[in-house]
Amino acid sequence: MDANSAKTCQYWLYSSGSLGTATLSFLINSWLLYFYLPPDGPALVPVALYGTAILLGRVVSGFLSPLIGYWSDRSRSRWGRRLPFMAFSILPMIAAFLLLWMPPDASASYWNLAYLLLVVIVFRIAAAFYAIPYQALLPEIARADQPRVKISAWQSAFFIVGILLAGLAGMLIDAQGFRSMAVIFAVFVLLVLCLPIYGLREQARAPDAQVAPPALWSSLTTVFQNRAFVAFTFVWAFYLMTSSLIQAVAPFLITEVCGMREADTVYFYVPAVAASLLCFPLITRLSRRWGKTRVYAASLLGSALIFPSTLLIGDWLPVGLRVQCISWAVLQSVAISGAVVLSAAFMAEIIDFDEKVTGLRREGLYYSVIKVLEQIFSGLAMLLLPVILLLGRSRTAPQGALGVRMVGLVSGILIGIGFVIFLRYPLRQGMAQ
Repeated sequence: MDANSAKTCQYWLYSSGSLGTATLSFLINSWLLYFYLPPDGPALVPVALYGTAILLGRVVSGFLSPLIGYWSDRSRSRWGRRLPFMAFSILPMIAAFLLLWMPPDASASYWNLAYLLLVVIVFRIAAAFYAIPYQALLPEIARADQPRVKISAWQSAFFIVGILLAGLAGMLIDAQGFRSMAVIFAVFVLLVLCLPIYGLREQARAPDAQVAPPALWSSLTTVFQNRAFVAFTFVWAFYLMTSSLIQAVAPFLITEVCGMREADTVYFYVPAVAASLLCFPLITRLSRRWGKTRVYAASLLGSALIFPSTLLIGDWLPVGLRVQCISWAVLQSVAISGAVVLSAAFMAEIIDFDEKVTGLRREGLYYSVIKVLEQIFSGLAMLLLPVILLLGRSRTAPQGALGVRMVGLVSGILIGIGFVIFLRYPLRQGMAQ
């Protein structure tokens, strides 16, 4: 194998890590709310407190994230700075994922609520120990913008495949239940998460001559003085908040608005995934021609316009509900594809700019701060979602599934705020304005 082929293989193995993390995240974001607050059965936790447990779990793990990033920036081992953290986090993450679907009581109770909070905290902390070092590897293994965009596109493709696989969960749930679904996916993800470690093991053994960053508080202060980072992190946070809402409401949209079964979710996800994958090569080409900043902004704006169209889905249109639902899924996947593909490339660019200014590489710290905002804003989304669903999460509710429809409008507003913030992003072609 020549050097270029070996490098491409390494990039693919690295990118495959997003398949495992996406599958777990999407399963939790899409089905956990549906599992604990089913539309056609008794809730397993007090309805109003579900979002509070999810938010608290995310916040606790989120505020540990800077320590994880800082630690990985300063660590030294024969496996490099990042891989040991990833390797030791896999088993706790998989175990916590399995436990999420095994609450102690069969009906609503505060024991279930406490159990959910504890397991979510363990899962999120373990996931942070994997995700932060994993994300921090991108600027290290690809030093130029075009390879980063290419890797980011591959990561996004694996991410979308993970969503597709998670979409098959509905069939497993319908046939065998939530616990069997969790076991099957846990075995698959366990194997997938090991691939980046295997693919990067030789490179990680190379001596690491990076200067250790200064003290944590001093480093955090410097990070928040990076205007490009501050602007982009809040854009990313609103994007993640929107994604969390859309993923969590999708099973309700499929079953309660479109009248489909849990097993039919695959017909919802497959066209959306196919459309998104077809967009990825186009996004890569457009970013080379027009610049990734314009493409990213257009993606945010398009999403802000399309997400609220959930309010239009209904019997009053001369098209079947299933077609309407699938069409909405395809359109929103196409619109958001630019943000999905290019986010990693923006973060690598921001870290490079920080190195030019300070002379230090602090990938882990940057990605850990991103993780803090991710946990907080995604947790806020889960706190907000049950409140919206009080307007109606079932066809049998007095107002029908009005709350499910309203999630699209709220998501459009949130991603629109992200678009406005992104207009102030101060880097163009890697240079400060």
